[in-house]
Amino acid sequence: DKIKKAGAQEVKVARIKNARDKLSLVVEEVRTVGGRIEPAGAQLLVDALGEDLAELIGEDRKMV
Repeated sequence: DKIKKAGAQEVKVARIKNARDKLSLVVEEVRTVGGRIEPAGAQLLVDALGEDLAELIGEDRKMV
């Protein structure tokens, strides 16, 4: 694959199967960039942004 040969890093992530997985994703993404979020805050983000995981991750990172 040309992308791998060019040095791109592959990141494996777990499949998001349910609402609990989305909450875990939010908490982990915030933690990854040095922040902390309460479960209620993570739930508010999931409720507001719905199914768009890219937007959810982007907003997580903006908050920190």
